[in-house]
Amino acid sequence: MDENQFVPLDMIALSQSLNYKNMYLLNYCLNKFCPYIAIFIIMAFTIGWSAPLVYFIIPFIMYIDRHSFKAGYAVAYCECNNIDIDHSG
Repeated sequence: MDENQFVPLDMIALSQSLNYKNMYLLNYCLNKFCPYIAIFIIMAFTIGWSAPLVYFIIPFIMYIDRHSFKAGYAVAYCECNNIDIDHSG
């Protein structure tokens, strides 16, 4: 048998791995940006951009997003390094 017969199988595996990487990127982008887009659309149709309340809500949303990422990272770090969060001291 010729070794060239196995090349398409390698190409299929490569294309599948690239599709999974693209899917991870798509999932990240949707989880990161879709809540912002949805909130902005809801605020634009209900409150309008002329209300000053909108400009107070947007920074709070960005703070919550950043804080939740840091809290999740801290929990993952503690779990990976076997640090007990309940009994520190």
